[in-house]
Formats: sequence, C-alpha cells, structure tokens
Amino acid sequence: MTLLMTEVMSPGAGSGATGLGPLDLAILGACERLGAGPRGTPVTSTVVLDAVYATTGVGPRLAYEPLCHLARPWIVHLPLIDFTGNYGSPDFGPAAPEFTEVRLTLLGAAALAAERGETRPLPIGLINGDLHVGGRRPPLDPGRVIEALRAGAEHPPSDIAAIVGAPAFPSGCLVEVADAGALAQARPTELTVTARIGVEGPTRLVISAMPPDSSVHRIVQEIWALTQRPDHAVGPLEQHFDVLQAVIDVTDDSSEAGTRIEVELAAGTDLAAVADSLHTIWAVQHTITVWFAEPLGDLITRSVGHAANDLPARLDLLESVVRPPA
Repeated sequence: MTLLMTEVMSPGAGSGATGLGPLDLAILGACERLGAGPRGTPVTSTVVLDAVYATTGVGPRLAYEPLCHLARPWIVHLPLIDFTGNYGSPDFGPAAPEFTEVRLTLLGAAALAAERGETRPLPIGLINGDLHVGGRRPPLDPGRVIEALRAGAEHPPSDIAAIVGAPAFPSGCLVEVADAGALAQARPTELTVTARIGVEGPTRLVISAMPPDSSVHRIVQEIWALTQRPDHAVGPLEQHFDVLQAVIDVTDDSSEAGTRIEVELAAGTDLAAVADSLHTIWAVQHTITVWFAEPLGDLITRSVGHAANDLPARLDLLESVVRPPA
C-alpha cells in the first residue's frame, strides 16, 4: 500500500475499521509482510523501518517513535507491537533501532484483518486515542468502552456515550472534563489532566500517575525551580514560592510498577497547601483541547457492526490485552 506523505503524517486521520492512522497501519503491515506476526520471529526494528520507508516515504528517524508508541504502556491502553529491547521511557528515548526487535501482538494482527474486511471493526484507535501523535482524540477507558460495545446493540447512542464516561489515560492520571456533553457530541472541550498527589506520613507527599507529555525529570526540576524564590517574585506566584520553601528533598523512587516522586517536607508543614502549590506546575497539571470527529455514541454503535454475531470474540480479544494503569 503506497500512501501520500500528507496522508501518512496526518494525525487526525483514522480508518473506519480500527480508527488507526495510516502510519500506524503501515508499521503493522510492514511487520506482517516481514513474517513478524504474533507467533513469528521478531525482526530488527531497522528492517521494519526500511519497509515502512519503501511504502510511505516516511524515513526511519520519523517512524521510529510511532513504532515504539505502539508498544509503550504509558502511551497506549492496547499494545499492537510486541517489543524486545529498550523502547524508552517518559524521560529517555529508546535504544537505537538496530538493537531492538519487534513483532505484532495478537491485536496488531487482528487490526490488519479488520482493515482488510476479514472481521468486523475493532475500536483500537478510539480506545488508544491519538493525542500522543499530535491529534485531538483522547484515550478512553478500555473496560468502559467494552461495556459500551456490549450495550451498543440494545441502547441508543446517547446512552452509550454515558457508559463510556470521561477520557482515561494509561498512566492513571486524574481527568476533569470541562464540558462532557460537548465532548460526546464531537465539539471541542478542555481536559484538565493532573498527577495524583497523596499523603504518606506527616511530612511526605507522593506524586504518581503523571499526565501526558510530562515526565518525572520535568516534575522534579520544576519543583526545585519553584523552591528557589527570586527576590523580584511578586503577584500570584509569590504565595507558592512561600509555601514551597517547606520542601526539603525531592526523590524519584519510580520503578516498573509505576511513577513515584517523594516530596519530603519540613515538620509541621500544611500538606494541603503544598499540594495546592504543586498543582501550579505545568508538568503536574495542565489542560488539553480535545474532540472526536463524530459523536461518541455513533462511533461506538458503528464499532458494534450491523451483524454482531462475532462481537463476543472481538470483545474477548480486546479484554485479553487490557493492562492496568502504568
């Protein structure tokens, strides 16, 4: 399949069968052609990137991050690529492509089958969203989408949107929707995405579940920056500089189990006031403008398909790859 550059690089473009963009499909198709299916032998990422370049004109340097995104647990709810090697982290990039290997997951192979019309639709792109590639579709909770798909054959689209609920990111960050009705009806609205801040003992706050486009390193840097109060700081920021003088230490204690930043405070500190000040840091809390191309209920209803006899099998496949929040 040969695609124009404008089609491949358009993040808002999504297929009707899976909702995946052309570059995602080109990556999956290259793996399939190279024999790197779910039960096949993984192939070097360099070979896949060369195959993508041959069919799309998108060079390896541009296509490698999208390839890694299809496997990264903090990026997508539903992994489409089985990755061997270091695919990076929110703070660091992946290993060079010649040192990593990839193959399709079962869902990645199923996505290609749906694109060819061999099966009914799979709402992979609807669940994963496309914010991570510069689009405007937020990710959705896969469990709630699956519940909505089960109900889709018997309920009107307006009820289906309520079942899906608010967007949900793989990291587990908090999400507040400015106008849920606008989002359900395919009109732009804003999401406020916030890391979780918990209390652990009388002098410690723990930050976890980062919002998208953030990283542990960025949060730690910005906390330390706000503790260094410049003499000329006045206005609204001044109160936050005052409060954050109570910060004694900031430690990255993250692991494969998830993000964990420990903020140690002086004895007697008002923890709630410090938490409020931390929310002023962009990496801890910020807003994103989002929308869907069509009303959400319609998107779900169409994913069910007119003949839903194979719906249980499709839902079983989706459920089998759903991961808990990173």
